[in-house]
Amino acid sequence: MSVPCQRSVVVMENAASVDASGPWSQATGRLGLWMGEQGFADHTVIEYQRWVRWLASWLAGRRMEPSELTEAVAAEFGAAMRAAGYRSLTARGAVRLLAYLEESGAVSRSASEARQVPPREALMSAYRDYLISRRLAAQTIKVRLRVAGLLLDALGDAPVSAGRVALSPRRLTGIVASWGALARCRASPLRVFLRFLQMAGYVDEDLAAVIPRVRRSSPARQAARMTREQAQRLIESLDAWSEAGKRDKAVLLLLRRLGLRASEITRLDLDDIGWRTGTLIVHRKRGSDEELPLPVDVGQALADYLVARPPVASTRAVVVTLTTPRRRMSLHGVVSIVWRLSRAMGTAVGPHQFRHLLGDQMLEAGQNLREIAQVLGHREGDLATTIRYVTPPRQQMAGLVRPWPTAAVP
Repeated sequence: MSVPCQRSVVVMENAASVDASGPWSQATGRLGLWMGEQGFADHTVIEYQRWVRWLASWLAGRRMEPSELTEAVAAEFGAAMRAAGYRSLTARGAVRLLAYLEESGAVSRSASEARQVPPREALMSAYRDYLISRRLAAQTIKVRLRVAGLLLDALGDAPVSAGRVALSPRRLTGIVASWGALARCRASPLRVFLRFLQMAGYVDEDLAAVIPRVRRSSPARQAARMTREQAQRLIESLDAWSEAGKRDKAVLLLLRRLGLRASEITRLDLDDIGWRTGTLIVHRKRGSDEELPLPVDVGQALADYLVARPPVASTRAVVVTLTTPRRRMSLHGVVSIVWRLSRAMGTAVGPHQFRHLLGDQMLEAGQNLREIAQVLGHREGDLATTIRYVTPPRQQMAGLVRPWPTAAVP
């Protein structure tokens, strides 16, 4: 690559003056080690290390310390490099470089930037941490954060101060009324946010009591049912020779044989698999753990997948992404596996249909609702939820129907 002369705003000649044993040299080495552990290709690692050296000389020309590096400064660096003729680096790529440097521990954000957190952002960050600590599904967290943001948008920035939210029952009622018909679907997540505000000391009153309960006007929607034949064809259609195929097979068998939720698959760690005891520790909703027997075919599928995928030093997750940087697979990733494979077979279904199928199968085998609830991970005593997961066969229901009388009743 030719180095621009007059039009360059980057002082590349300062690169020679950067101490080879200084902090930037250590950052370059640490970033390379981290990217290698994440599975990046060698040429990508070399390119990012070259960008770090460019960044060091650019900061030296501006007399800036590594602690002064922020996302805004990184974006400015990327824009300057691109304007100077270095087309391989963009402003977005420079921000991504900063993220990798932070994640690898090579640099850290400036303390001044960390202190300049707006009150609303601090509130939402605390609420997000609270939801994550409850081990909720990613989609549930997303919905509850969105509803909380809508409430704060209606309040404006002024009522949100450090540690307090100026919200009265009258003001809350007016905001909910302004939502119209959408208030029905936002009522439940809104109550969760209001309880958090009281628990964290942002408000003094129990404002959740102001939100009325939503009366159901129609029965709960039943999920589409999958047949055993469809599930079997879906599993048999997999290409179990590649890493992706072995991963997909392990995921489908965890859904089919154990009835796990997609979120429970994402939370599986290598330490949760008891190879000698033939058990699997499942991290249920609300932080509870349960040990289940590991079927032979599920254990074999997991073993084949773990042998096929490269080790990932940054995580102990069982199911990881195929692309770099290798990370724990998200809930959306597990859902997309099932949707992609089922659409290819002509039966568009989601992961939850496997739980319904397992519940039906256990009911046909003569197991009671409490046993089914334990396998599906429902709360003890919450049989109403389990009932929605099972559909008795027609032949069983036929035995409960009394025949229509043929003779006149005296």
